[in-house]
Amino acid sequence: MADNQLWAWGEGSIGQLGDGTEVNKSSPVQVFGSNSNWRSVSVGLFHSTGIKKNNTLWAWGANYTGNLGNGTTSNESVPIQIGESDWSQSSCGFFHTIAIKTDGTLWSWGEGSFGELGDETYERSSPVQVGNQTTWKQVSSSSFTVSAIKTDGTLWAWGEGSNGQLGNGETGLWSSPVQIGNETTWKQTSNGYAYTTAIKTDGTLWAWGDNYIGQLGDGTQTDKSSPIQIGNETNWKQVDCGAVHTAAIKTDGTLWTWGEGSNGQLGNGNGYGSFNSPIQVGNEKDWLKVSCGGDCTFAVKNNKTMWAWGSNSNGRLGDGTTENKSSPVQISDDKYWSDVFSGFFTTMAITGTTPVRFNFIHPTYTFEVVTYTPESLIALAPYPDSLEHLILNLQAQEVVINNRRYKHGDQFTESGSKAIRIKQLYVDSSDPVLKIVCDAGYRFENNRCVLDCLESETACGGVCYDLLTDNDNCGSCGNVCDSGFACVDGVCTAT
Repeated sequence: MADNQLWAWGEGSIGQLGDGTEVNKSSPVQVFGSNSNWRSVSVGLFHSTGIKKNNTLWAWGANYTGNLGNGTTSNESVPIQIGESDWSQSSCGFFHTIAIKTDGTLWSWGEGSFGELGDETYERSSPVQVGNQTTWKQVSSSSFTVSAIKTDGTLWAWGEGSNGQLGNGETGLWSSPVQIGNETTWKQTSNGYAYTTAIKTDGTLWAWGDNYIGQLGDGTQTDKSSPIQIGNETNWKQVDCGAVHTAAIKTDGTLWTWGEGSNGQLGNGNGYGSFNSPIQVGNEKDWLKVSCGGDCTFAVKNNKTMWAWGSNSNGRLGDGTTENKSSPVQISDDKYWSDVFSGFFTTMAITGTTPVRFNFIHPTYTFEVVTYTPESLIALAPYPDSLEHLILNLQAQEVVINNRRYKHGDQFTESGSKAIRIKQLYVDSSDPVLKIVCDAGYRFENNRCVLDCLESETACGGVCYDLLTDNDNCGSCGNVCDSGFACVDGVCTAT
């Protein structure tokens, strides 16, 4: 299967799956014309946008208010290109879209009745620049609210703010960007239905806005109109908001959820209750990315498997059923996923690099390598006379040595072991065939790194000998000719 393909499932009655139909799907279907160069996607209420690796922007689904950006209000069931090849990121709200270009400019289109377009207009069917700044870095849009971070680390918001979700200390509507506080350390932001979360560069987590069911995670159910820190941890890595529930991953790979759980969207498997502070989902430490739908949750692990839980109305979990799940279930175990993007009723995901599996043999050790980075299967530095300095530096890979499994960052320190002679392994993306480079004096032959002996020589005890003439290895390794004999044509002959 090709990499970076786009797949969709869930609600599709308005063409929002992008597969050319207007039918719900309970299992992943490929988006129409999806080739292997999708980079990111954003899923709104009934429409989606996606950016390919060539920086082109595409949109599909409902277009009631011009939110697709193609100058019309006609729905589209397959992706259509918007503008030129200069887009960096996009984010869909309920009936509007916000996007950043590669030059750092900010653009918006669709409905703006709550100020969400950011330019004090009410409806546009094609992209219009918001202000004249060229320093926009990341944008997040939900129902009718937008938050964005600039390259200087400042945080800005606009749109609906009746629950304090703008974070400027007030409750009201802002039709142009307003700075939130004066900090310059904001790293990532995400918007829920009427609340906002964000992570700072120091790893702290912050939230504000509607909190009627504990979706802010501060242990209360009181709305906040300014950012408040959630807990005192400094190891938050990524956060995402659903309608009224939140999920976040820490730097140690653990996954946490809080807020509304009536449909099992918290994934704790202990029923369908709600929590006003973070609870851990399972005890795994290999979560890579999380994305919240309206009342469901998706996450990708380091091994590129995708998992889902929560509401399964219209098949939005993608597991082939319509039954809710309160614990993570794996989705499409025949695919390898790099990223997932969930909206209120529809979910999109991009496939990752299919694992390359090889078995190769060293005279001392047998290896099994699994990797998801085609440019570099595994890169190992030259070794001394032991394995003490074997450190795996690439991501998403593991090595099995003598039935012992080693993952990213592990160090192998088996005492008294011999040197590994495999110096470098890699897969060239343009020619996906295993390439192996052995240490100097060795060559790869018959799945082994062997001594690079001359054609007339044979390796004996790690040294090359000519068995036809060598007195200590005459005819075969270790066959020593007695005194008064010499090796001639591989036979000990009297002199």
